[in-house]
Amino acid sequence: MHQEVTILNRPVWVSGSPNSCPICNTRIEPINVDTANWVEDDKGMNLAKFEVVFKCPASECGRLFISRFEQTSEGPGSKCTDYTFQGSFPCERVINNFNTTIKELSPSYCDIYSQAQHAEKLGLDQICGVGYRKALEHLVKDFCIFSNEAKEEAIKVKLLGQCINEFISDENIKECAKRAAWIGNDEAHYVRKWEDKDIHDLKALIALVEHWITSHLLTKQYLNEMS
Repeated sequence: MHQEVTILNRPVWVSGSPNSCPICNTRIEPINVDTANWVEDDKGMNLAKFEVVFKCPASECGRLFISRFEQTSEGPGSKCTDYTFQGSFPCERVINNFNTTIKELSPSYCDIYSQAQHAEKLGLDQICGVGYRKALEHLVKDFCIFSNEAKEEAIKVKLLGQCINEFISDENIKECAKRAAWIGNDEAHYVRKWEDKDIHDLKALIALVEHWITSHLLTKQYLNEMS
């Protein structure tokens, strides 16, 4: 959706705008504090850009951040130029509320996943997928080790696919983990096998793996406690 705004006393058309604070990650309507613009040479073309200093209105935050907008084309009015929202800075890591079962099972998974999520938030879309794939491997292997303590050393050195096939009996965990691994491998390889799947599908499958592992462990815990 486009909206007309005034930047440095002239109207411009803007596509997109920050709707969350990059620092506290709260959904907000930011407060405009100041604006600056410049022209950048991009392959022989003069590309107009501007940045807006916003203040987060959330009472627990109140921090300043900068949002960048970049010229894309002439807008619908002869007096206007069309700009597109590029992102906001600084970005701070999202604090994920991993459930206690997952945090106790695989602290490394929680840390790696959060780092991958931060890379994605910074726009590093070519490397964050590899991070999510690594997080998946730590979660799956820690679950396999928890369920097969005597095979810990073997699990550590086996390929992820082998661990899934050999050490996971729960079909929900196994089938979701397999598919997450397939897409995760695409994030690291030159040629993608699953061209219709992307990082959003990878994250959805990892969430399913996490869900089914939690359900499996909690079910086992309560059945043992209340036999």
